[in-house]
Amino acid sequence: MITKHTVKVPPRRDLAFKTIQDMRDFARASAPEALKTLVEIYKDPHVKAAARVSAAREILDRGFGKPAQQVIIEQPDERKIIDLVSDAEYTVNKIMDLPLSIDDDNGKNQDND
Repeated sequence: MITKHTVKVPPRRDLAFKTIQDMRDFARASAPEALKTLVEIYKDPHVKAAARVSAAREILDRGFGKPAQQVIIEQPDERKIIDLVSDAEYTVNKIMDLPLSIDDDNGKNQDND
């Protein structure tokens, strides 16, 4: 079971840190107690499994670091790039060939020709 610990937590108005360093100092000072809490949650068989797994993951991350993620970078297929550029050029040329007049609902030109 989770045991209760006495922790001196400043009132909420004191949690408005003046600097980031103040916030880091507070977090670091609280770290041992936070780690104890994670260990208690991890070991408590009455706590839901999802919470225990989450606590275990946090403990491992702090002890060994987060696992590295594999990133695979592939060279793009030059033929696909050439095709995309060609398609874009074709589309731009088609748009450039369109007339610039704007018709009203009756199909008449609004320039009053």
